[in-house]
Amino acid sequence: MLARHVDRDDLVTHSHGRLASSLTVATQGSRERGVADAGGDAIAAVLRAERDARSSLDAARVEAFELVAAERARATRITARADQRVLAIPPAFERELAARRADHARALAATPPHEPTLDERAAVDKAVRTVARELVGVRP
Repeated sequence: MLARHVDRDDLVTHSHGRLASSLTVATQGSRERGVADAGGDAIAAVLRAERDARSSLDAARVEAFELVAAERARATRITARADQRVLAIPPAFERELAARRADHARALAATPPHEPTLDERAAVDKAVRTVARELVGVRP
């Protein structure tokens, strides 16, 4: 029995999508021809499986690319929303501060002025004299 190595180039695809072998194998008798046909069928099955695997791999790559693109778009939306929130903080802080100042001003306006007592005036005078002496270098 004569046999030769089968390359992928030895197989051709017909328009019906079936793989056919251009390989010619010299065989003796119908039994050997059956073995050669089985070998060609096995090779064709392996090549179909390889083609299907490559197709699946390509589909997985496309899906992965689409997932990455979708997640990048999602990250961009999240970043934009976070930026908007961060930029809203200073104006909100200014509004709150202005409201607190206004509340404080109203509270001061509603409080009658305080006239210091004699003891309070004496304590302030003593503190001023102490600071003045320290500034000129005289110890109390």
